[in-house]
Amino acid sequence: MQTVIEHAAAILGVRALVPEELADELIKHGVELGDDPVGIVGELLGDLSEFYLFDEAIVHVPSQLDGIVWCTTAVATPDGDEMLPVEPDLSLIGWWLMDGGVKLMNSDGTSLGGLVVVEDDDFGNPILVGPPGWLDELGDQLVTVRVVNRGLCVELAETIPNATTALADAVRAGFLEAAATDEGFIGLDLSDTALADERLATVSSVLWQALRINRAAFAGDRVPRIDDVIAAAGLERDFDMVAEAGFDWAQLQKVERIKSLAQRFGLDEFQAEMLAVALAGVEILSIDADALPASADRTEILAELAMCLNDPDISRAFVNQHTIVGTDPAALVDAALLVAGVPDRASRTGATVVAAWCLDMVGRAAEAEALLIESARGNDFGPILEMLAGYRADRGDAVGTIALLCRAEVDPDVGGPAVELLREVVGYAVRPAAMAGRNDRCPCGSGRKYKACHAGKERHALIDRAPWLYRKARRFVDVHGVRASAEAASTIAAIGRRRASDIEQLIDTGLVADIVLCEGGLLDDFCEQRDGFLPDDEAMLAARWVLVERSLFEVEHVQPDRIKLRDVRSGERIEVTNVHQGATQRGTMLLGRPLPVDDTWRAYSGFTMVSLPLMQHVLDALDSGDPHRVAEVIGRSFAPPTILNTDGEAIHFHTITWDVDDEQAAAAVLVGHGFSDEADGLYVLSRPTKNQPDALVASLRLAGTTLTAEVNSDERADEIILLVARLLPTASMAGDDSWGLGDREGDDDSDGDGADIGGGLSMDDPAVLSVMTEVMLKYEQRWLDDSIPALGGATPRQAAVDPVLRVDLERLLASLPGPGPGLPVAMSADRLRAELGL
Repeated sequence: MQTVIEHAAAILGVRALVPEELADELIKHGVELGDDPVGIVGELLGDLSEFYLFDEAIVHVPSQLDGIVWCTTAVATPDGDEMLPVEPDLSLIGWWLMDGGVKLMNSDGTSLGGLVVVEDDDFGNPILVGPPGWLDELGDQLVTVRVVNRGLCVELAETIPNATTALADAVRAGFLEAAATDEGFIGLDLSDTALADERLATVSSVLWQALRINRAAFAGDRVPRIDDVIAAAGLERDFDMVAEAGFDWAQLQKVERIKSLAQRFGLDEFQAEMLAVALAGVEILSIDADALPASADRTEILAELAMCLNDPDISRAFVNQHTIVGTDPAALVDAALLVAGVPDRASRTGATVVAAWCLDMVGRAAEAEALLIESARGNDFGPILEMLAGYRADRGDAVGTIALLCRAEVDPDVGGPAVELLREVVGYAVRPAAMAGRNDRCPCGSGRKYKACHAGKERHALIDRAPWLYRKARRFVDVHGVRASAEAASTIAAIGRRRASDIEQLIDTGLVADIVLCEGGLLDDFCEQRDGFLPDDEAMLAARWVLVERSLFEVEHVQPDRIKLRDVRSGERIEVTNVHQGATQRGTMLLGRPLPVDDTWRAYSGFTMVSLPLMQHVLDALDSGDPHRVAEVIGRSFAPPTILNTDGEAIHFHTITWDVDDEQAAAAVLVGHGFSDEADGLYVLSRPTKNQPDALVASLRLAGTTLTAEVNSDERADEIILLVARLLPTASMAGDDSWGLGDREGDDDSDGDGADIGGGLSMDDPAVLSVMTEVMLKYEQRWLDDSIPALGGATPRQAAVDPVLRVDLERLLASLPGPGPGLPVAMSADRLRAELGL
């Protein structure tokens, strides 16, 4: 890969070549590209910000920018930070820096540290950030930025020139070219709008096209501020977009808004426009309802807003939009009630949905239900009936819930919250058998005859309704805890190294919902806000559940449908029924929140298995009561096993390359600063690490003026980059290729036999297995004398002779993962037991 990059950069220079032309040139220069040279070029260069593809041609960004001086203003923030905004003046430089690895340079070409592009927290705009003090005394002043020795040099600018005619003409031509092609990159179809005949393009696409048309116009003198150049070309800019002078930017924002709403909620253009009007109108009312005109005009405006919402899809989308953006419902409730109060009953149905949602969200559920009941008379408006069905379900009326959902014509094959509600109640629609004869005394103790008391009002036993009660609480989370659920799921996925696509699945799990209910405090809100709806015995049970905290349990006994657990925190022993045994066995540690029902315990949100090394982290998180920390430890328990180096750092390979001025001088510096010369250009750095007194931490190879380092962790990569910068300040970093275990699986294994580890090492290679086994045996010997947190800080040898700690030691050994498909060499519990005499 590095060979292709270096040759491609040299071949391209300031030219632009299509992949086929570049592949031919590379082959002529002796670069092997295999059976699919064009595919290889596209694959290797397509994702690197050092290269850019436009008009199907590839350019080398640093070469294109070399010799061009850009003018901009350094910004000093109120808290003392200094930065360079990327847009619009440094748009092309910002693209180059996206992958990192670009240095800040002195004017003499010596490195001052690294540069990186990040997003500004306030507005999300990209900014350029350098090492501490990199813009000392330059804040709020004009500066120039230019390429020096494949890095960037920032200097004070006394003045900025005016845009030349050649530069303005090049930018004008670049705009026309970009706007006429896909290189406009506006990402918005305007063909069916009032802007269909307007021309638009992004700043970066305009500049790339202008460079291609007349690069000399940029390289002749310093480039003025880009807005000045754009204005000289008869154009204007808004954020990252460029258009003809006088363009209607407000209309573009309106179009963007409508198309975004249509795509997000599956609406047509007309519905999206109505939704946009309703969102803006209610927002204005919520800020200042008195701003409405008097009497007749006021009534007409409210009626128009109500009509905008009087479509089931639009009213649902209105609620969902405010849920997504996290609007405080208290700020909307008065405005929503105002719109829902228009005289025409038929036209206010959709507004009633919005008002009822706001009332429910601020804890006024009884008012919301009354509003819905009044609106539902003779009205089959779907969202009204669905919301009302939810309240009926909370009251325990399964038959009434199903009747409302049938009126709403809920389709079981479509899915969605209404279908989930139908599934929730359907098992409780058939009343249980009578508890007594019609003329017998009622078992409730009222003294009345059964036919006059509870006949026809029988309820399922509380132990059978408990799952329904928990589902009601989860439904409450689905409405009131959307953002909290997303945050918990995101934390679990990130810490557990899951894919972003797993977040949506996690949100729907009982595990995430229970974090929001318990640590997030939503179960308290559920009990308070639904107290008047729930049957009395369910309200009492829910209040009992509020007192139950999540805890860590040890499995003491397993039966086919139940497990006996010991609470590690309190010592209490409970028996949880109606469970699937799965892989649970005696001694397993489980994190969960079993709930009491009558004299039994049920685990509606399930359990998470916890390894012994994680126990203390779990206990600390539980003690904190912080939902974020609880989600973190759950994520850690989900994470796959991590292979560590001798410093305890996660294995992540790096191949880093530099260009040096003098091979012999570089070699002398390396040897003079502790690197051992292993001959043939190989230099090795060894030092004491956390788990090894003399570990190899980096190997460097000098070949001509190319210096290449190999390390096995991100931390060591940072260490060697800083070390080379200090020892060889004139060296220019050319690249950092990194990969994790399994990232390159199959690269050199066309038959698919065996897992390939980065760098071409195969787990099926006997030599590799031999080395890994030797390392593991040495690690086991050190582990026996290490202080282990799961053993209270004692070493395994100390725990083996301690009657109390020996029990914890046995649990720890039992939890060790054995060899598996992705880990053929692992710590052996049998070997360790033999060493310890167990």
